[in-house]
Amino acid sequence: MSAIDLATPITSAMIPAMKAAGIEAVCRYLSNNAAKNLSIIEARLLSDAGINIVLVWEAAGDRYDSFTETQGIIDAQRAVAQAKTLGAPPRAAIYFAVDFDATDAQIGQGITGYMKRVAGIMSPSGYRLGVYGNGAVCKAMLDTGIADLAWVWGAGGTNGTAAFVASGRWAIRQHPTIREFGVSVDPDDVQGDYGGWRLPSAGQVYPADIVPDAMTLQGALKAAGLYQGAIDGVWGNQSQAALAAYYRRSA
Repeated sequence: MSAIDLATPITSAMIPAMKAAGIEAVCRYLSNNAAKNLSIIEARLLSDAGINIVLVWEAAGDRYDSFTETQGIIDAQRAVAQAKTLGAPPRAAIYFAVDFDATDAQIGQGITGYMKRVAGIMSPSGYRLGVYGNGAVCKAMLDTGIADLAWVWGAGGTNGTAAFVASGRWAIRQHPTIREFGVSVDPDDVQGDYGGWRLPSAGQVYPADIVPDAMTLQGALKAAGLYQGAIDGVWGNQSQAALAAYYRRSA
């Protein structure tokens, strides 16, 4: 287990145990449900701890009828917008989840059409397209060149999964759910370039493409009554002190 994925927000209290366990990356959500999504404060917390972030989009990924070309455009636009707000840099991956045991026919029809539309939005954004699903989904999306990266799910005995795992073509390999760090998590193995990223270190002036993240984080800390400085995207001592106060309060 070199990584985990979970729907539960990360807190500062979880970080020491993650570091002790050798966790390299944490996979968190983008979606239409704000309560489920990775927050800017989590991104800052993980980045400061030296833990990579991996993004996965899932809205209605457990329903085949949601895999239409129109929905692919909508989902990709929302995913890219959310990733930019978080400050995800160019070449970060966004994995799109196919969270059911898709058949070959479903892959060849709705899923491929959906993913082609996602790829059309992702390519000019600078982000890389990853796919999450059974082995057959992962193989098809890599074979056709639609996806750059594959995250094979942890459900054994599913369409093409054993063969795809054995092929070693995965960037992320999921395992069955366990309870760790006080919450339910799916353990994962990562290898090679899997599209993880971190925010710039505290004290740096953020590049232009990441300024919205710093400014939004400063705004969130100000709304929480912890930051009194300017909302300017410059992550200095005052911003860091406010974030440290947030960590202490949420521990």
